[in-house]
Amino acid sequence: MSTHTIELPELSVDLVEKAKRSTGPLADMDEESLKVIERRYRQFLALARDHRDVNLVPTREIDEMWHVHMLCPVAYFDDCTQIAGQIMDHDGGFGRADGEVEEWRRQWNETSAIWEREFQESYGPDMMTCDNGWGRMLPRS
Repeated sequence: MSTHTIELPELSVDLVEKAKRSTGPLADMDEESLKVIERRYRQFLALARDHRDVNLVPTREIDEMWHVHMLCPVAYFDDCTQIAGQIMDHDGGFGRADGEVEEWRRQWNETSAIWEREFQESYGPDMMTCDNGWGRMLPRS
């Protein structure tokens, strides 16, 4: 069990408010659920900051909050630069093609293991019922 606390990044935009105003799947969620998803997204960003050589695979709800963040391009650029020194690249749909499924699952399992080690909590199952969870964050050099 880890004895250190991971500092979560602060963001320059209120993603809970942006999610409520969106037209995506997060728009109909209650504020408390959105706050949990926003915290989990910031945890995901902390992993991206601290594990730069790993292809991190987001859960469906983290991916949706990531999309909300990217739809605020100035804030997204500023936040990524502050957190990781450059834009965090989103490889949407990775794993959907037949030849990618095995690698996507491997990366999902690696992300889950890192998450559970760092935060002492389960990474999944997703909070949302949507089954479209394909994609990953590309590592940065």
